[in-house]
Amino acid sequence: ILAFGPKLSNLAPTGLSFCINLICIFALALIGCHNITMFNHSTFVLSYLLLFGYDVSGKAYQMRLISLLIGAVLTASILYFKHRKVEYKRSFMDLFKEIHLSSSRTRWQICLSVGISSAMLIAALLNVPRVYWIGIAAMSVLIPFRKDVEYRTKHRVLGNILGSAIFFISYLILPEEIRPCLGIIGGIGTGFSASYVWQSAFNAFSAITVAVPTFGLAYAVLLRIFTNVFGSIYMWLFNRVFDPFLLFINQIFEKLNLKEANKSKAEVDMDIFLEKFISINGNMEKIFKEDREAYLIKISSDDILQM
Repeated sequence: ILAFGPKLSNLAPTGLSFCINLICIFALALIGCHNITMFNHSTFVLSYLLLFGYDVSGKAYQMRLISLLIGAVLTASILYFKHRKVEYKRSFMDLFKEIHLSSSRTRWQICLSVGISSAMLIAALLNVPRVYWIGIAAMSVLIPFRKDVEYRTKHRVLGNILGSAIFFISYLILPEEIRPCLGIIGGIGTGFSASYVWQSAFNAFSAITVAVPTFGLAYAVLLRIFTNVFGSIYMWLFNRVFDPFLLFINQIFEKLNLKEANKSKAEVDMDIFLEKFISINGNMEKIFKEDREAYLIKISSDDILQM
């Protein structure tokens, strides 16, 4: 998928490119991580978007294929030697057998795939440069837990505005020979940042450093802000419309003719109820009381959404 999907998408017209992105991202979400709360598939989807954004051809593309092959062999070898004695309940084909629209896992994977692909489609139709920036922003904010989506949306927007502003000022102040180091500083800063807002801010350093030679300083900074604001807010709105959790609450309010003003409180109460119910049902009530975040990591993603 990583070897040929991004290349095919770049060669295809806009409509077909959307279909290729949709299929490839869904496949990566499906086979990349069965427990979606761990968010392991994000590494593969991010790789896909970066390969899409940094398209190459000729000798460079051949070297990319060789690199991917070597990486795949090394990763598969380590996985085999470390886990060859582990007995798994599911086979590879079981992942495909469990695809069903009634499954919360499947619905979330579809939401992720359609959300990212449609955001990039809109950007492409509007001729926005750096379409993959929008895809990365959309992917980054959409995680299984709804409250965290709202948190990430706010802080990604804030972080990119902050990071872009700091980069702009630093670029004007620093000597010309030091300016390329801003990208390296961004990478180091991202690694040492404990909060999502500062991770987003330092990520902007690296991205804008690469974009400046093509677009110029001012346009690159504005483009970075626009793509991340658009991608984050678009995915937040997309999730609000298609989130199965919210659809369930809307059905309850409609059937019982409840007051709309109480809906936001009902969402919070339902979150607490589900988490509490599963903690008791899974004999993890002590973990739930001591550290809610640790508890949420321990539970299966399909449990909390399915309940």
